[in-house]
Amino acid sequence: MSNAYRLLPMHPLWQIKQVINIGGMRRVDRCCYFGSRSSPDLWCTFMSLVLWISIHVCGIEGLLAYMDDNFAFDPEPELHFYEPYNTFFPHKQVAVLDLWDYLNIPHTCAKQLYDRTLTIIGFSVDSDLMVISLPTESTDLLVSAIRDFVNNASGRRFWSAHDEGLGFMANRPVAPDAVEDNIFWYEALTVLSALRWSASLPERFSRVAIFTDNLNTVQMFDSFRSREPYTFILLAAIEILIEHHIDLCVWHIPGEQNIIADALSRQLLSVIAQYAPWLHISSFEPPHVTSGLPI
Repeated sequence: MSNAYRLLPMHPLWQIKQVINIGGMRRVDRCCYFGSRSSPDLWCTFMSLVLWISIHVCGIEGLLAYMDDNFAFDPEPELHFYEPYNTFFPHKQVAVLDLWDYLNIPHTCAKQLYDRTLTIIGFSVDSDLMVISLPTESTDLLVSAIRDFVNNASGRRFWSAHDEGLGFMANRPVAPDAVEDNIFWYEALTVLSALRWSASLPERFSRVAIFTDNLNTVQMFDSFRSREPYTFILLAAIEILIEHHIDLCVWHIPGEQNIIADALSRQLLSVIAQYAPWLHISSFEPPHVTSGLPI
């Protein structure tokens, strides 16, 4: 099992997007070490290319990757000498290290592991018994964490319309002329409205989850990327997140499970009464987004 050492610098134009706050000071994370929404994609994309070279150019069969880790089985019992570390490793492991040296990928000796039983991402993998299990220490920590979670369950709230007993309806504002997909615009505007409402509550939330059955909206808020005029909605949401220190997750819910919200959007009171007679419905005014800020 081999591990690349994460010291590869990011492109200077990307580094400006990797400014992080550590100990009250802002620092540029030039190596993408601490991670971001894009870090896993970047590392997996790069290592996938290295993996392709390993398999199709160097002929290292059965090689797999997890982020920047490479791992494989090697049935050859004989160990091979790797001069830079002055030690012996399985043949495939030496081949991987030789390739990394050729590509100038940095690595450390402490990360080069091999055995019949290894701990991989927290799991004990036994190649003799063909068993994957949690080490005893990890099992004890997991049980302790579950017990703490159960014992403190009364202090947590689940963000649910059923728990709140609240529903909201509004007349649809006119979408901008540049909008090509009205459904996408209104779904994104609804997410912004829900975020603004949650930020206005007396009880402040540091984490907010919003469900929508529109995949474009989920993708926009997950990547924080969009094109005009949807950018205005995204910028308005970012202003709220920064001002109120909210961590937002927008998750997808299948349309067939989104009956109440769909009925609210169509003002189908009879359907709402059938599926959610407990729901208290109020009207609201959607934010008027014209320049990135809600009015």
